[in-house]
Amino acid sequence: MQVCAPCIFALGLPTVTPDALPLREAKRRATLAAIEDHATRLVEEHGFDAVTVEDICTAAGISKRTFFNYVDNKETAVLGPVPTLLDEDGTAAFVATTHTPLLPSLVDLVLDNFIAGHGNTSTTVWKRRKAILSSVPQLATARMKHFISAHLAYRHALDLYFQAHPNQRLLTDVSTSAEADTCMMLVTSCLELGLHRWAEGEDESDDSLRRACHACLGYLDTITSRGRT
Repeated sequence: MQVCAPCIFALGLPTVTPDALPLREAKRRATLAAIEDHATRLVEEHGFDAVTVEDICTAAGISKRTFFNYVDNKETAVLGPVPTLLDEDGTAAFVATTHTPLLPSLVDLVLDNFIAGHGNTSTTVWKRRKAILSSVPQLATARMKHFISAHLAYRHALDLYFQAHPNQRLLTDVSTSAEADTCMMLVTSCLELGLHRWAEGEDESDDSLRRACHACLGYLDTITSRGRT
C-alpha cells in the first residue's frame, strides 16, 4: 500500500491509550473510536454521499447530539479532524530552542502536533481513510489544501530557526527558506514511510508510530552517508 504525502497531515493519527485512564476519559475515547470506526466502515461500504450522520449515529448507538459533541460534521467523522497548524507560540518555542540533531526534533514536532487530539485511531480506520481519500477525489483535494497550509507553517518555523541559529545550517549555498523546504521534504518522506510501516504492524500505539518514523529517519541517514563513500 502506497502512502501519499497529504495523508501524513490530512488523516487522523493515533494517540496512546493508557491502561489506567479516568473513567470519563476512557468513555470519551471509546465513543470517538466508535464514531470513527462506523463512519469509515459505512463510507467504505456505501460511498461518502450515501452515508448520513443519522446512519453513523445508529451504527454507533449514539444520538446526533452526542455525535456533534465529538465531531463537527460527517467529513471529520470519516477523515478525522483537519491538522492543527503550528501557531505563533509553537513557532516561537521551536525557534528559541537549539535542536541537535535537528531532523529528529522536527519529526517529533510534527508528530506531537498531529497526534494531539485525534482520538484512538486504529490502523484499520487509517487504512479505510486512505482508501476513501483515494476513491473520492473531491475529498482528497479539500484535504490537500490543509496539507499545504501545514507544510508551509512548518517550513516557515524552520526558516526562522535557521535565521536564528545560522550555525545549525548545512546547505549554506542556498537561502534559509530553500534549506527549510528541503528539510521538510525529507521529514515528510520519513513520516510517509514510517506511517506505512506502522500501518502494516500489529502495534497501533502512537509510540509505535513514533519509533517507526524515527527508524525511517535513521534509514535515510544510513543510505545518504554510505551512498557518498
